[in-house]
Amino acid sequence: MNTIEVEFQFGRECRSALLQSEDFLTFDSLIRLAEHTFPSCKHPFTAFMYVDDDRDEVTVSSELEMGPLRNFYFRTCQQQMRSKFILKLKPMVNRNHANLTIDTSACPDQQHQDRKDASYLEANVEHILSSGNMLSLDILDIIGTGNSGIVRRCRNRRTQQILAVKIISLDFHKNEKKQEIVMELNALNRLHSDYIVQLHGAYLHENSVHICTEFMDRGSLELYVGIHVPENVLIHITLFMIQGLMYMWSQKIMHRDVKPSNVLVNSLGSIKLCDFGVSRVLETIGQKVATFIGTHKYMAPERVISDEYSIPSEIWGLGMTILEIGLGKYPFQAETCDPPLAVRPIELVQCIVYETPPILPANRGYSSDFAAFIQQCLSKNSAERPLPANFFENPFLMKFYNHDPNQNRAIIANFFNCTAVAPTATA
Repeated sequence: MNTIEVEFQFGRECRSALLQSEDFLTFDSLIRLAEHTFPSCKHPFTAFMYVDDDRDEVTVSSELEMGPLRNFYFRTCQQQMRSKFILKLKPMVNRNHANLTIDTSACPDQQHQDRKDASYLEANVEHILSSGNMLSLDILDIIGTGNSGIVRRCRNRRTQQILAVKIISLDFHKNEKKQEIVMELNALNRLHSDYIVQLHGAYLHENSVHICTEFMDRGSLELYVGIHVPENVLIHITLFMIQGLMYMWSQKIMHRDVKPSNVLVNSLGSIKLCDFGVSRVLETIGQKVATFIGTHKYMAPERVISDEYSIPSEIWGLGMTILEIGLGKYPFQAETCDPPLAVRPIELVQCIVYETPPILPANRGYSSDFAAFIQQCLSKNSAERPLPANFFENPFLMKFYNHDPNQNRAIIANFFNCTAVAPTATA
């Protein structure tokens, strides 16, 4: 009786298992073996993937699809007569979780309230645009592009002030784009804080919406991924991000897309949150929402599996942003995977939900206290993440907090003004 050695790769973890007989090379036997090999997995395995002779990835989700896999196995065994062939499989969790589907149904009363809220927000945007004056601008260079449009660096001819102008082409056949404009303008018009990029005006011009905001001349944190940022600088960035998020929450607004490209810095050392196109106005601070929207890579575990989420999911985004800067790379990117693991949606979901994130490395100068704080922000259980009210009771953070914000900004400015990168912005 010939046994079959199987190597399962789940996320970034590989484990070996033994199938007792070639007669057991069935779909159900392999699924049971995977569940026995990864007993802590909370969701059922429903399929697995293997790489065939042509180096193509083939997914098997039923016994009907097992024939090619069995042929591949026995053919390869014959070709490798002198060595034991190891069957390499990648088990996959429930497809409903992997495909990130959600139930969007709502009761009639809730639907009525949603329509009422949307009408108010749209009316407010019409007011913002109608009251905005078209600025006389010198168009300089493009500093950012994205799905929403382009961002140009412009000079106000009257004041000589440099602005960042996001230009969004109006195509109201695309409801998502309309919704992004509505949410972006409402948030910018409502949020007035030293930790939020500020609105200078908005107007319609040549079938496009022009949103003029302050220009942050050192670009986004995304530009500095891969550049070593010292602990004292990274902690002050963390503190400023916390203050920006806490201000948004006090205004009952969730950002829902906290990531390095949505955190801007300028030569004065200011750190400001930007890009509110997927933000959400809350009825109460503790309100839970279920809309699947934002950037998958920076979503908390409860969001990528389409559970309800609330403010703790933003704390995960904060932790992921700081960890990426500290590591110099995206935390869940495989070292030797081509293409990178981060661009494979199913495996990315498995990493976010099941794998422990890397720790801020001591060999890059980060203390164990700072690493522990970021790990707490990245707790899989949202209830274990720090509460907003507790941030400024944290003894470690308070060692770096200075009640004079200018001194805090000076620390950040000294670093970024000596670090040369090409400034860009995200549309």
